[in-house]
Amino acid sequence: MKTLYTIIFLGLSTLLVGQYDNLLIGTKAGVAFGETDRGDGTFYSIDIQKHISKGIYGILSYKSGQLVEGQEHSAEFGPGIFQADVMTQYSAVGLGLRKELKVSPKGKVGLSFSGLYVSQSRLDWDLVFSPFGGVNLQESQELYSERNDFGYGLSIEYVHRLSRIVRLGAFVGYDSQPSLINGGLRILAALGSENKEERPSAQPLKNWVEVRFGSLGGDGISAVPSYTLELGRRFSQRLSVYTKYGIAKGFGDRDLNDMLASYDEEEQLRYQTEFLAEDNESGSVIFHPIQSTTLGGGAKVALNVEGPSTLSFSGGVLWYRADVVSLSSGGSSLDFYEENFTRIRSIALELGLHYDYNVSDFFYVGGKFEYGFGRTNIGVGVHAGMRF
Repeated sequence: MKTLYTIIFLGLSTLLVGQYDNLLIGTKAGVAFGETDRGDGTFYSIDIQKHISKGIYGILSYKSGQLVEGQEHSAEFGPGIFQADVMTQYSAVGLGLRKELKVSPKGKVGLSFSGLYVSQSRLDWDLVFSPFGGVNLQESQELYSERNDFGYGLSIEYVHRLSRIVRLGAFVGYDSQPSLINGGLRILAALGSENKEERPSAQPLKNWVEVRFGSLGGDGISAVPSYTLELGRRFSQRLSVYTKYGIAKGFGDRDLNDMLASYDEEEQLRYQTEFLAEDNESGSVIFHPIQSTTLGGGAKVALNVEGPSTLSFSGGVLWYRADVVSLSSGGSSLDFYEENFTRIRSIALELGLHYDYNVSDFFYVGGKFEYGFGRTNIGVGVHAGMRF
């Protein structure tokens, strides 16, 4: 048996790749499934990895995501609506290690463990049901909470080397705070190697991947930070097609702390009692969440192809879903305080204007302005992209 273990160990040792990337910059994007009372949602993460030794990397990461749980209700008066039971927004900073194993000439499996510092904002509804059936939204109550926790994250991924720089794959993982399982697309950019790899082909690079950070809003909804991941392929010098995945989340721009300051002590105490959940750690928090997910695709046409700068025009179709909580009234006391939950779903046409500057044959940076028709969505952002 000892001999068998020795053979297995030596066999696994041959999987260790002797050629490691010194520095990796990556992103993950996908879906998350929380505990039964937390629902599901979308998220993204950005990480930097530095090779330490023998396929072991140190990881510094940032993750941002959203969850919503709810159900269709027939309102006391009027048609049925979707009402959330809980909305959660979270962000996490992580520090950990990742081990990489080579399983094919271009494929690797990565196992990672990270400690996380997680900030969560949550809005729960204590729903009151009407004796006539359905939910009585006027009598239902919101409860706010904001808290910070330490946790951990586990992840396993498979990545395939598409070029000297770009790796593309998939992953699944588990986070202890908030307790959820996540999975989706994994992209890595390799910057520098200990050993020389094959020289890049002289053929033009036809594929590209792009990560954008910006702001998205419109139609009376406050602009909130957004993340967009685009994958594209060029069919000619000027024409390419793309598909995109976007996440936006944040808070409404109304600061009700000023409103609370005008209340007398009795009203402020009433607010603390009625609106703050027991696990709230921030004292007084007003939470007006806005969170959305976008899926889409289209075509992009370059208006010029000479020089390091390129201006392009794009047109496509997008699917947009947003969950929004907004103040619907205000007054001299909390009797006038009321919030509405709204779920927005739409399919719309989108136009975009892109500017790209080529840093090298592989990398470029730039910016984009986009406009969605139907339900007006306006977005702006800066991006970095890789060609392969």
